[in-house]
Amino acid sequence: MVRQCKGWRLFNFLLISIAMFRLALLISLYAFPFFSFCQTSVDTTGVLDPVPYQQDFAKLQQALQQTYPSLYRFQNKHTVDRVLDSCYRSIRKGTDPTNFYATVKYVLSFLEDGHLSCSPSPSLRQHFEEQRYFPLSLVFLKDGAYNYCDHSGIPKGAKIISINNIPIERIKERLYAYLVSDGNIKTAKDWTLNTTFWFYYYLAYGSMPTFQVGYKMSSGVLKEAIVTPVLRSQFTCSGYQFSQPTDLLALSFPQKDVAVMTIQTFTYQQLTEAKKDFGVFLDSCFKEINGKGISKLIIDLRGNGGGADVYGSYLYSYLTNRPFSYYKELQTVEKKLTIADHPNLAIQKPNDIYYKGKLFILINGLTFSAAAEFCAIAKSNKRALFIGEETGGTYCGNTSGNSVNTLLPNTGISVSLPTTKYVMAVKSAKQSDRGIFPDYTVLPTIEAVLSNRDTQLSEAIKLAAVK
Repeated sequence: MVRQCKGWRLFNFLLISIAMFRLALLISLYAFPFFSFCQTSVDTTGVLDPVPYQQDFAKLQQALQQTYPSLYRFQNKHTVDRVLDSCYRSIRKGTDPTNFYATVKYVLSFLEDGHLSCSPSPSLRQHFEEQRYFPLSLVFLKDGAYNYCDHSGIPKGAKIISINNIPIERIKERLYAYLVSDGNIKTAKDWTLNTTFWFYYYLAYGSMPTFQVGYKMSSGVLKEAIVTPVLRSQFTCSGYQFSQPTDLLALSFPQKDVAVMTIQTFTYQQLTEAKKDFGVFLDSCFKEINGKGISKLIIDLRGNGGGADVYGSYLYSYLTNRPFSYYKELQTVEKKLTIADHPNLAIQKPNDIYYKGKLFILINGLTFSAAAEFCAIAKSNKRALFIGEETGGTYCGNTSGNSVNTLLPNTGISVSLPTTKYVMAVKSAKQSDRGIFPDYTVLPTIEAVLSNRDTQLSEAIKLAAVK
């Protein structure tokens, strides 16, 4: 049961999780009962029958128990059951499709799995398209949130301090509760908010006639502005996305004795459509690298959302001279898988043309799934120095493989549940719910973002040159 493609799910109206120990803090921040996190703040009118929503929620619970093998991976059974029960009880008269969709998003987020996803019904999707939203596209950086797109009321690059007198950090924390990601990783959530803040703000706070925005100019001057909501089609740009080169697979030599290998995806279909053969590419690259006597190699995996499992183990086989383990265990609800089910459960052999030099790996919050698995093995074996930011996939493994789609019949919401729990063959970590951390943290500034400068790659090249 080899995965042909681990879901590239970091951008599909979703992304993250929220651990139980943080619930008390969140309750104090928002000063309303816990179960209200399971519902959006969108106002409802009239009395709506809660029974169809309760039936759909029960079906979701049943599907999780029967299909999803990692229900208690990051939270114990008592905690998960408590949250599910609280969300069920939050469904009452007045619950509408948007409320319920927010509840489903919250549950998936709480389970801390970036491969979980859900899609609205066609009618709810149409409802979302007709709504008016907070009009700014925000980019979330290490020192705060910034206006990324041109707007008549607020300058591009202005630092956003608050919306309707609520600090932006508090808003971000609330939105995190509706975003899926692996474990307690926040970098992936921030990347999602860079393009979908408008939607999750609406999901959490509802529609509003105006927004009072507090912001800071580059000069340090504090200002306020009133902005009005707009249709999504009226946005001036789609938001900050990771800028990648045109070529999915590339090799360059920016300095003497330094090579940069860019691998944007492990997805078989993407590479096939681009007429790229992953094995041929690696053979060609490492023959050239070794032929030139290159001793410093940077592998750029930023934005790589994963794909075929075997590509990760195959790439690592070029970077070691020793046999190595890749997966420790694969588990479905019904059984543990064996070597007959997946080749990565076997001991992997090094490639004859393996690279002996120093290795640097560039990572960010979009380094996910199979790409994060490769990083975990390289990290555990101390094969590379990592540069950038925490990966979007956890060090210990993920839950992915073939997914089962469950249609909730009354609301038309479709929920996608991965069916295989992946456990990496890595040395134990202090934090099992976190990703691969960089040895050298390099984060972009708003100036670099607006000028489209790749400071992370530049710093990686400088670092490799002197190491």
